Amino acid sequence: MSDVALQTEDLTKRFGRRMAVDRLTIRVDRGDIYGFLGPNGAGKSTTLRMLLGLVRPTSGLIKFPVQNSSWEYLRARSRVGAIIETPAFYENLSARRNLQLLASLSGGVSKKRVEEVLEIVNLRERAGDPVKVYSYGMRQRLGIAQALLPTPQLIILDEPTNGLDPQGIHETRKLIRRLRHEFKLTVLLSSHLLTEIEQLCNRVGIIHEGRLLYEGGPEALTASTNLHKVRVDNLAGAFELLSKEHGLSVSQNGASFLRIDADAEALARANALLVGNGIKVYELSPAQESLEEAFLRLTSRNELN
Repeated sequence: MSDVALQTEDLTKRFGRRMAVDRLTIRVDRGDIYGFLGPNGAGKSTTLRMLLGLVRPTSGLIKFPVQNSSWEYLRARSRVGAIIETPAFYENLSARRNLQLLASLSGGVSKKRVEEVLEIVNLRERAGDPVKVYSYGMRQRLGIAQALLPTPQLIILDEPTNGLDPQGIHETRKLIRRLRHEFKLTVLLSSHLLTEIEQLCNRVGIIHEGRLLYEGGPEALTASTNLHKVRVDNLAGAFELLSKEHGLSVSQNGASFLRIDADAEALARANALLVGNGIKVYELSPAQESLEEAFLRLTSRNELN
């Protein structure tokens, strides 16, 4: 249990007749950036609210380890930081004053800790400015600073890059990586953005209609395919040549390369055909199924069951 930062067992939430979360069992290990992935309405936010005690589960268990193998929910929850949806602040007060007031609601923290978290999220130089002049990205980082105030071991972030511009997304991703590598935090990251999960997370849990479809490494989720990427010196000529070949399915990806759907024997035949007709082959490499394709495969299969 010492390696576990958070675990749920058959966690369930009903709202009347609607099943929002259905017997959800997940495990977040220490040091993970765990991607909690699912489309809007999948049950992600309801799950996070249950983890934080904001919504009472209908049934099931939530476990946070405190010391060694003991589980004490209320004590452990005090070592969890979180931002759920868009963080709210007093607009006319400075970022520093906002953090001081918000910390006082849960017992307070030292002035030194306030300055530390402002430094971590790169807001110390603007800490005296009123929040009303902050960009949306700065507000998100201030929300993360608030979540860091109690010196948590686990931080829960709900859609942290939602609504941000590319620069804000880049800064937030960089900050999340720092939280794990530099400050040794475990991160539970809820998102519906597949690119975010691919770039940040070492483990993922995919939820759809309240049920867990997959948990594990993102690399194990994607399946091998017969698709291959082909780069040549004569794209149009190669496309015309391969389109006539039996057993090959070929498509053109813009002006960059071709994609061939073929087994090993047909692929070798295609390569020999290109070379035999004077077309230089610069690259012939397997194309792994993307996380997006794997996600659509899983959710489509779930809808059919």
